[in-house]
Amino acid sequence: MLELSLSPDTPNHCKAALKGSMRYSLRVLSMLAPLVPVKDALSSLTRLKFLLSSFLLTPDLVGPAISALVSLTKHNDQHWTPSQIQGECSDWIKDLYRSCEESLTSCISNKSNDINASESEQECRIVRSLFTVGELSMIGFRSDEDSASMKRATSDDPIAGIYERPSNLLLNLSQSMLSKYLPKNDSDHSKQRLTPDAARAHAFIALGKLCLRDESLAKNCLNILARELHQNMDDMSPSVQSNALLVLGDLCVKYTNLVDRYLPVMAACLQSGNASSDSSAASSQGTALVRKHGVLMLSTLLLQDYIKWRGLLFHRFLVASADKDEGVAKLAEMTLCGPLLGRYPKLFFNNFVESLFVLNRCSAHPIYAAAASTGDNGAGIAVGFDGINLHGSSGRNSRIQMYKLMLSNMSDEEKNWSHC
Repeated sequence: MLELSLSPDTPNHCKAALKGSMRYSLRVLSMLAPLVPVKDALSSLTRLKFLLSSFLLTPDLVGPAISALVSLTKHNDQHWTPSQIQGECSDWIKDLYRSCEESLTSCISNKSNDINASESEQECRIVRSLFTVGELSMIGFRSDEDSASMKRATSDDPIAGIYERPSNLLLNLSQSMLSKYLPKNDSDHSKQRLTPDAARAHAFIALGKLCLRDESLAKNCLNILARELHQNMDDMSPSVQSNALLVLGDLCVKYTNLVDRYLPVMAACLQSGNASSDSSAASSQGTALVRKHGVLMLSTLLLQDYIKWRGLLFHRFLVASADKDEGVAKLAEMTLCGPLLGRYPKLFFNNFVESLFVLNRCSAHPIYAAAASTGDNGAGIAVGFDGINLHGSSGRNSRIQMYKLMLSNMSDEEKNWSHC
């Protein structure tokens, strides 16, 4: 199936079907690994290792292939102890890490002689290498793990807690892909090459997975992730920004106290791209995706109590419900009036009066100041309202739309109290 999917003679719609079949086949292999004869299991192990180390599998096949590798290793020998199984897994994880290291080093140094043909191939290889690094780092991951529980194998799950840290060189290579430009050697006098957006986007995801297993690495990378979310960056890539936002959301669940202070930057993504001068269809669609991810991620964190309503976070959600993109507006409205209102029944009532002052930018009024400092506790990290301009006649229709939304979800008693 793999050879057919790689053949230029195979129609694109057939390639998609073949890839889907390969994914399902790998998942079936993972589940039936205990029933596979030893000889066939060893053959499958060897083949999967080759495919992964040669980067012949697309990212959507890498995860299932690694899961199949783990399952086959666990059931390769019935007499192996949990520690032996972990040792066997560690060996091939290290081998695959080395392959990723060599691949990234080769692509960055641009050793290929066929430059024109190699650009797309190198981008593809970089993406697959980075995705493989991330997937390997997640082997044995548990959401409740800590440094004490790692490497603690059990007969029920001999892989639980295992973590093979990549080499410092591989970590540095992966982090170098976060930059807009590929690193240059001292002897390289050619023009500096841009890092492909796809490679950067995958680098952020890979880094996020590594951070989930390593708290010290997470501490060092939080500023890098937050920097990518700033709205004043030139040539901002929506795919990269979206991935950085999602990674911060996952890290907020794992390391709540570390990520909590980055809430203002995360909240600003609810209006990502709205102030941009680039009005092209592709750019608008990309930034709309960032805003959608912002709505989904922040609402999930709020519902699970990983973050609180701080500063003007509610009002940013409210503005999202009147977004110029219909998909974003509908999603924000559904989220506000559905799960968030169910979790916080007085959400609109408690914020209606403040909204009159906030949306009209009456920043000198005490009510505005009180709303802006909600939940800050003097830390100076409350969610602000920068980049949003809905005051005056130009924003009148949007403001009315938001007022109607709140009033339509308030009881008659709440409406009367709001007017008092």
